[in-house]
Amino acid sequence: MNNFLPIKSNHRAASQRGAARIISIMILAFLWPVGGGAQEQTPPDLNVSNITAATTLTYKKKSDPDTYAWHYKIGEGEETEFTGTLTGSEEKTNCPVITIKSEKEATSPNYDDCAKLILNGVKLTAVADSGLFVIGNTKPICIQATGESTLKCKATGNSQFYVIKHDNGGILLLDGGDAGLNIVGDGGGIYLRSSGTYSLSGILKGKINVTADNAIADEHYAVTVDNNSSLSAAEDAKITASAGKKAILDNSNSRVHSPFLQWRFDVAPESGKGLEIKNANGNSLDPAIQFITDGKNRCFAINVAKDTSYTVWLGGNLLMDKNKTTVFTATNNKLFSFEGMQFPTDWSDYGQTAHVGTDGTDVSVSGTTYTVKTPRGLAWIAWVTNNGNIANTTTNITNTGEAYYPTYAGFKDCTVTLAKDISLATPKGVTADFKNNWVPIGTYSYLSGTDYTKCFQGTFDGNGKTITGMTISSASVNYVGLFGYLYGATVKDLTMADEGNTPTINWETIPTSSSDPNYCLGSIAGAVAKGKIINCHNRCAVSFSVSGNKGSVGGIAGVIVGVIVDKINESSVVSSCSNSGTIKIQGSSGYGGGIVGGSSKSSIASCFNTGNIDVNAAKGSAYAGGIVSDSDTNGSSSNPGHISHCYSTGNITAKATSSSTSGGIVGGAQHVVIESCFATGTVSAQSSGSSSDAAYAGGILGWIWNPSSVTIKDCLALNTGGVKATGNTSTKLAGRIIGKNNESSNGTVTLSNNYASVNILLTVGTTEAAPTDNIAADAINGANVYLDEVADVITGWTGGGKAFTAIDTTENGLLPLLKAITNYDANGLPTAYEESSFIPGQPDNLTSSTYLPFPDPLSLSSNDGTVLTLSCSDGKWSYKKGEAGVSTRFNGTVKMAEGASSSTNKLSISAATGNPTLTFEQVVIKPTDGAALTINKDCALTLNITGDNTSTLSSSGASTLVNNGSLTLTGKGLYIGNTGDNNEYYGLNNSGSFTVTDPSSTSVTFHCANTAIHNTGTLANAWMEWRFSNALESYEDIAFAATDAADQSPSSLSYNGKTFATTVTAGKTYRLWKVTNAGGEVRTPQKGLDGNGTPVKLFSAIANAVSVYTEVEDLKTITISDTKDFSDANCAAQDVVVKSNGVLTVDADNAFVFSLTLEEGAQVVTTNPLKVSETFSTTRTLGNKWTTFGSPVTLTASVGDAEGQRLYAATGYTGKDASAQGWTNISDAANGTKKVNIAADNPYLLAAEENSTTVTFAATASADQAIEIPATIPVTLGDALEDGTFVFQTNPNLANLTLSNIYVLNADGKRFELKEGEYTVKPFEAFIVANAVTRARVASLKIGEGIATGIEQPLAAVTARVWGTRGSLHVYSGEAAALTVVRSDGRVVYAASIAPGDTRLDLPSGIYMIRINNITYKIAL
Repeated sequence: MNNFLPIKSNHRAASQRGAARIISIMILAFLWPVGGGAQEQTPPDLNVSNITAATTLTYKKKSDPDTYAWHYKIGEGEETEFTGTLTGSEEKTNCPVITIKSEKEATSPNYDDCAKLILNGVKLTAVADSGLFVIGNTKPICIQATGESTLKCKATGNSQFYVIKHDNGGILLLDGGDAGLNIVGDGGGIYLRSSGTYSLSGILKGKINVTADNAIADEHYAVTVDNNSSLSAAEDAKITASAGKKAILDNSNSRVHSPFLQWRFDVAPESGKGLEIKNANGNSLDPAIQFITDGKNRCFAINVAKDTSYTVWLGGNLLMDKNKTTVFTATNNKLFSFEGMQFPTDWSDYGQTAHVGTDGTDVSVSGTTYTVKTPRGLAWIAWVTNNGNIANTTTNITNTGEAYYPTYAGFKDCTVTLAKDISLATPKGVTADFKNNWVPIGTYSYLSGTDYTKCFQGTFDGNGKTITGMTISSASVNYVGLFGYLYGATVKDLTMADEGNTPTINWETIPTSSSDPNYCLGSIAGAVAKGKIINCHNRCAVSFSVSGNKGSVGGIAGVIVGVIVDKINESSVVSSCSNSGTIKIQGSSGYGGGIVGGSSKSSIASCFNTGNIDVNAAKGSAYAGGIVSDSDTNGSSSNPGHISHCYSTGNITAKATSSSTSGGIVGGAQHVVIESCFATGTVSAQSSGSSSDAAYAGGILGWIWNPSSVTIKDCLALNTGGVKATGNTSTKLAGRIIGKNNESSNGTVTLSNNYASVNILLTVGTTEAAPTDNIAADAINGANVYLDEVADVITGWTGGGKAFTAIDTTENGLLPLLKAITNYDANGLPTAYEESSFIPGQPDNLTSSTYLPFPDPLSLSSNDGTVLTLSCSDGKWSYKKGEAGVSTRFNGTVKMAEGASSSTNKLSISAATGNPTLTFEQVVIKPTDGAALTINKDCALTLNITGDNTSTLSSSGASTLVNNGSLTLTGKGLYIGNTGDNNEYYGLNNSGSFTVTDPSSTSVTFHCANTAIHNTGTLANAWMEWRFSNALESYEDIAFAATDAADQSPSSLSYNGKTFATTVTAGKTYRLWKVTNAGGEVRTPQKGLDGNGTPVKLFSAIANAVSVYTEVEDLKTITISDTKDFSDANCAAQDVVVKSNGVLTVDADNAFVFSLTLEEGAQVVTTNPLKVSETFSTTRTLGNKWTTFGSPVTLTASVGDAEGQRLYAATGYTGKDASAQGWTNISDAANGTKKVNIAADNPYLLAAEENSTTVTFAATASADQAIEIPATIPVTLGDALEDGTFVFQTNPNLANLTLSNIYVLNADGKRFELKEGEYTVKPFEAFIVANAVTRARVASLKIGEGIATGIEQPLAAVTARVWGTRGSLHVYSGEAAALTVVRSDGRVVYAASIAPGDTRLDLPSGIYMIRINNITYKIAL
């Protein structure tokens, strides 16, 4: 196959190239010069398997004096040249001793040209009790490993046999290369010694590991440098050595000429552990240097770089020597040995191992500044402080850190700074039995009252870093924390935190007793004397649980005290600090505070606590406070402590078998100023002691001692979880600000501007209730404060330029937060704040509305007839019951109490400025002895009605709503009733200003027995008041609507009493219905009398006034279906409908109806005029033909809105002159229209576009002018007319007329036909009259060729007219015109000009076409 051909070609090519190479090699071999003889043979390597007896390896001259070569001699055999390379793939055991020597001098300074014996991966083990390599009295020689090689020797006893023994002078280079050389000897690895005056040097290069490996040979050494010998290592060498006693023996301490470090254990480490040499920071080197312990060797050495520091780690744990050194450095070219290698067992030991110096690994020192980099460095600071160490003035320095001790004890005048976060969890690399119990920095020596040499006295700058994992479980000193005792010291910018969720500061045991049974514990410091702690924060749980002892515990410090120096108090200060850890004490007595356990003559400022405080005293008293447990209980009135701008949110609990006291800020105090503080946590004090004991709990301060000097001002208690004093003792007191005030004649307590949430309940024993006395800004319960006013009452200590932010009272708004401090005074107290920055760690969920409510509504109960006097000042509502009632805030809403359906209270608004809003939430107020609501003069307010239903005000013994001020109504709606039988008991008695803002949404209705609205003031709306003739029945409601409203069937309203009033729209008229719901809804229109006594059924509304209508009753519709007199049918002031067969005779004077409707054929005989106040109407059905219509009153004819509904109108013969003798379209109706105006007493021709079109004829009276139906009048006919003159006229009455000799429109609507006999002209019918001569000549009067509609020729304007009379043709023209008359057969019978006027032509009977003025007429004679 073709695809295999290239493969064959490649094979062939490869073979050809191979043949060419063979030929080339043969040519080269043939041509190579041989120097006149045969090629010299290369000597072989020496395979160690061939060494069967003691062997000598010698580097010496060959026969050529300038050439050296290696020769070997095995036993007594011959000396044989070899390459100088020992080979062998298998381990050679029981190897006889090998003696090595060189006779060649080396001229290179580095001995590069010396004899080299190559070990190419050999493994040699000497025969028992024998050395392996013996070198002596030799020129420089190098033993070099090119493949990893191992040389061993072994001993059966305690004999010393060496793998390499070099004595009697010479230079020996051992080069492990990169592959490595392992030297393992039971008696020793390398032995260097020269007797006599010969010198001997051992030089190590490459990677070499030397081990003295003998379990019973504790005195053996890996490398021995003895008499007249020296040892050095190349800089890049990697030498490791280990042995039972010493890895390197240099008895004179001067024979090692390179830097080596050697470490020795007292006891050999456990077998199988990794012993690693790392850098000073504890990081592995590259490549790593590591020994594997064998349980026998206890000494280890390596060559190192000069002035480089190393650490030693066993099993991952850091080691130190007996001098506590953990960082090891070779500062000279010599061997440095370190004895007693061990693990640190506690922080004191660990601290002593610190590497301290200008570039210290643990602590770097620059002048008086100590920068701590590691936990060990911090432990060194503690060790130096606690031992009172100061700078050594001698040169006798045995420890690295000793050279950097501070000049003054306790680091006075020094600054200690953290370089990074520090973890005080068990240090990395220490032994498993390391006791992780922190030893505080600084302690009080008690040598004398003024001995502070072992206290910390410098400045500790946390540098914004965090210390975590500090464990304190046991201590024999009295003052415990990160610092034990601070004297004149400053600690700043530091955070203490737990690691994970495990609390670590838990003092449980005291190994030794103390003369003072009081122990002080804090995360930062146990005690502070004239010191400062600034911007420090504790996130650790701190607990003291040592039974039988009392503890003073604080999140920051256990106790802080001021010190009198030269008669001046130098107070301690804690500022800008916080605690979020739980503080817990279980001891004989306990004092627990969120920031400080106890304070005396000191200041605490801008601090906050969010941790819970729990103090449980098994024998004595318990004190607990959110900031401090007890303040200046042993102080003085001239120098009280100060606590300012602090807050606590934790729950505070004190339990004791004796007395207990707890406070939201301070537990107990004797001399203190507490200002601008607030607390939110639950406060509890419980005592199970005797009757002489007590339990005191206060929202701010629990107990004031006596005698006292205490000031509490500008504080806010928000302890909505309660303030509780409980237990078996008989004395239990609780207060919102102070629990127990022991002020007496020899003490003073000043309280001012203190407020408390009204949601705080006080529990005394088992009774829980809100306080009822001592409620004032200067009383122990503080003044009540609500969310809507709190910002105002605390504005003096919150907001711009203050320590606290302003409180946010909006939805989800927060309580005040502490601002970050930008400047402190010399005492460490804040002086300036950053407005947009905050002290860290503050809670972000302290919503103001959680602790401060808005005032509750004013709830009205049933059967309480008390007068409630309401007032509003600065937008805040309050009320009091009766004359002697206490003013109580409410939120401006009045509602019914739960379960109450109505109230008999009487509400009186005594003061309200700025138009505040008072809300009625579905209230029902029905007093029987007074007004339900009275608005006093000068009061201005808005009453807003809310709820699902309207609110109700009703009275029976007085007017219901008395308004002497300015009242505006908004919201849902208000029902105002009055059932009193006195005509002066009104629904509203208004002498002020009364306004409904939006009547369309706010329904205000009055339901009264008499007058609803009595107004002598100002009404801002239009009001309608209907006074019914009779009270409605229970099943009867009312409804009303404006006449122009789209909905003329509005929902009905419940109604009570005889008078109904409500707001309406000014300028509009309204209809009123009575709605009967018995057996189905029936709406009956109502009528009444207006202010002039005129009957109306449409009620007009006047702006800013009450439109009153009296004698309101049902409006009836009178139907006349036969002949009735007006009076007999009671038609006056009613709606009247006259049916088609009805006849209504108006026989009364001043006859009046609201509306008059006439069906077709109906008659109204008006012997007296009839007035119609609203509408007069009739209807007709028209078709597509002319009909006549006329009316005695002006009407409007209209058709429906359907597209085909159109109306046409014409008139004519309305005058005697020739121009009026004809038909004319009404201009607006020539092409059809929807509406035609019908003038009174004018006749019309009307036609519709479509048949059966209903046309309504109606007239609406104006507001001030009724429609008047005139009295019936006689009709004048046309006998007085000139010949040939016709007059179109209408029936002037609404009654039938009987006439003769009139022209009446015929049935098809095309002509008026003469009716010579009697003809009944109905109401609204029109007819034509003429004189007898004309009637004798004209039998009918044709309208036109057809009905004038939108699609047919309209009627022409009358410029000429044509008619016929008994064989004569009459032509009238208003001007000279051409006249042509043509007979039906086409014959022209007349063609000539005629003069203006009437032209008569006598013609035989027939049909003629008459053309004049370009108009053709058709007429039959």
